Amino acid sequence: MGRRQINVSGTNAQIVATVSGIAGVLAAASGPHPTGNHAIDIVLVMFTAGAAVWASATAPRWSLVGLAAIAMLCSTGLWILAGAGAIATAFIARIGRQRLLALRALSAATSLLVLVNLGHRWFFGFTSLIALSSCVVVASLGLRRRSAAHRRVAYKLVGAASVAAAIAVIGFALAASAGRSEISSGSRFARQGLSRLGEGDLVGAQDSFEAASASFAAASDSIDHIVAQPARLVPGLAQNRNSLVALAHEAASITHTLATVLPQIDLEKLRVNNGRIDIAAVNALQAPLTQMQEALAHLDSTVKGIRSPWLVSPFTQRLDALSLQIDQQRTRSNNAAEAINVAPAILGAQGSRVYFIAFTTPAELRGLGGFMGNWAELTIDNGHISMSDFGRTQDLEDRGDPRTKALKGPAEFLARYGRFNFDTGPGGTVSSDAWHSITVSPHFPDVGDIISQLYPQSGGKHLDGVFAMDIEVLAALMQFTDPIPIDDNGTLISSDNAVDFLLRGQYHIDQNTQRIDLLETIAKTTFEQLLDGALPSPERLAKVLGPFAQTRRLIGWSQQPAEQQMFADIGMSGPLPSLNGGEGIGVAMDNAGGSKIDAFLKTGFDYSTSVDPTTGTTRAQFTLSLHNTATSAIDMPDYIVSNLAGLPRGSSELFVSIYSALELDGATLDSEQVGSEPGTEHGWHVYSFLVDIEPETTATLHLEFSGTLEPSTQRGVTVLLPPMANPTNASVVLDGRTVAIKRAGVTLVR
Repeated sequence: MGRRQINVSGTNAQIVATVSGIAGVLAAASGPHPTGNHAIDIVLVMFTAGAAVWASATAPRWSLVGLAAIAMLCSTGLWILAGAGAIATAFIARIGRQRLLALRALSAATSLLVLVNLGHRWFFGFTSLIALSSCVVVASLGLRRRSAAHRRVAYKLVGAASVAAAIAVIGFALAASAGRSEISSGSRFARQGLSRLGEGDLVGAQDSFEAASASFAAASDSIDHIVAQPARLVPGLAQNRNSLVALAHEAASITHTLATVLPQIDLEKLRVNNGRIDIAAVNALQAPLTQMQEALAHLDSTVKGIRSPWLVSPFTQRLDALSLQIDQQRTRSNNAAEAINVAPAILGAQGSRVYFIAFTTPAELRGLGGFMGNWAELTIDNGHISMSDFGRTQDLEDRGDPRTKALKGPAEFLARYGRFNFDTGPGGTVSSDAWHSITVSPHFPDVGDIISQLYPQSGGKHLDGVFAMDIEVLAALMQFTDPIPIDDNGTLISSDNAVDFLLRGQYHIDQNTQRIDLLETIAKTTFEQLLDGALPSPERLAKVLGPFAQTRRLIGWSQQPAEQQMFADIGMSGPLPSLNGGEGIGVAMDNAGGSKIDAFLKTGFDYSTSVDPTTGTTRAQFTLSLHNTATSAIDMPDYIVSNLAGLPRGSSELFVSIYSALELDGATLDSEQVGSEPGTEHGWHVYSFLVDIEPETTATLHLEFSGTLEPSTQRGVTVLLPPMANPTNASVVLDGRTVAIKRAGVTLVR
């Protein structure tokens, strides 16, 4: 193990050179890519691997054995055998007093090939670090035993490589420094453009994308300067240089495309003008929206394509943030393109369409949210929109032949809700009060289906689709209309006071007939003004109505699968969410007392869940508090605050349904054990309870669940809260971590 020099000449030199050359070729063929440039990587790997084997041929035998052992221990499969062969070869590399340099070179070459083929294991860069450090140590030991001439040549080559690497680092640093501000500006402008695009500010988005394109182009020129070219030869540095150049170049091109496409998207042409939408203008949007989709997809693939473990952390963090924002905008753009594609058919371009609108109020709760007090029928023919019928719920119950009204399904709906007037008549016919229960289910696709079947049997036309909106949506739409007078004293109903009036104020009107006429006047007048031209531009309308779709206050259903899919994609179809084997908790409430007192109901919702790691069992506890703020002496007519259940005036009677992915172990109502009515609905377990709440009291329902769910890499709870007059104070404790739920609708807690 001394430092006695070993003479490598003649046949030995030729054999060692041959083995080294073959090792370099095989190493390059194994596919390592230290710089990311195929041609450069081949030359770099061939030279480095060959030089390492050449130098290692004179290394001490113990070091060759150690190198082979490291290779064998880190490898798998047949490569273990190769590592063992390298150890054996190193051991027999000295027979008697003769050193067999060819066998030493072969041992080193075999070990190197095993290390090159380790792949990425444990953490990124670990195997590369092991391979490089081991080979460098052994090659250095071998070089120390070479002649002074060989060492001088080797040191000169290493020195030249080090100087070249230093020059490359300095050149890249200068170029990157020059382009850093442009990269930062381009990224900032691009994110700003994506944000403005998501907000519907197309003009602002165009300006931002133009600025981003200019900044990225300037950055590309700076980073691709001649002084940065040597960086292409340095592993690690090359990936960062190539990624920056690719990102800047592609981003400049794509943001320019986006800035060019946006002026072609003129949403103002989609405004309702004298009750008509220009279908030709709708069709004209398809091409630019497709271009925008393609540009965003290209930008997305560019950002994700340059993502590499070699990149420095600050750069990858910026890429991740940009990638997330692009993904979000791609979803919005895809939804917009999908809507534009189906819009002509919805607007009657292929034949007249008829749609039903259910106006609901949470003053009398239903599973969907509220009782349907009024309805409208809209007819759309080649873009022309008209209100072809309007009425009260009672009108639909009075129409049609009660002896023949019947439903064909859905079977699950009829099994759970049939007793609520949907198949209680002779021979399973629909009873006369079915329309009062029409929104009993929280699964709107079923509700839409039922309405589409029942409406033609109640004097209406064949329906192409159904929409439901509650009083908050109606009030929001009133900001685009004139205030509506409701009496001779100059009282006006507007967007500012409509919700309070429709929830409470209207019920101070003594005569029920007059009150109903006012409801009809408000809803009908609002829609007539909107169709006469009061509707704003689509982007402003989307901003106003979008949140109501998220909270299930504005939902839609279509007979056509493509249109129904569009409603689902934009979050407007209002289904019970799919659990897909995961955990979920939800609430639905139906007024069971025939009153309209639910505007005085305040609710609290607490859910706690955890998984037993030893059994995999999920256990959960749920508490629902129901506080009736009404008083027995409340100043309202009896038809509002009295009930059909014989309870004291001001009392509330609710049919409360708790939806869960788990099975119920037990339930208490005000600390007393209580039984439930079990069932299922669209993949959920449902447990229902009849709860009476006297004035100024609170009823507390507590449930305990357990069950085994499908294993998931990321735990989460799907939470369903109904839209109510008063927001629910809700929280979820997931494995000890508390998450507040701030709005109705569907929320995924992780």
